[in-house]
Amino acid sequence: MDMREFVNTFPLPRVVRVTNCEEGNVLKNLVLPFDVDITQPLLLYKKYKPVKLTGKCLKLNKNGKCKEVGPSLIIPDSYPGTFTFV
Repeated sequence: MDMREFVNTFPLPRVVRVTNCEEGNVLKNLVLPFDVDITQPLLLYKKYKPVKLTGKCLKLNKNGKCKEVGPSLIIPDSYPGTFTFV
């Protein structure tokens, strides 16, 4: 089963084993800490859809109006910074 099919079929938490991880270089696409062994059983306990914000930089003109400048930027929900109203 792929991940989407698995979480739609079985409730979490659930202990699983990743199979066929060598096929298609699946491990190359994962960013894992050095001490994680994906070949050992895993406890899956939470699913979530990451939230991302898309924004544009603003530049204040001499007359006090804002103008969008530069490319859009994407800020993931894991961004550790804070936001305040301007």
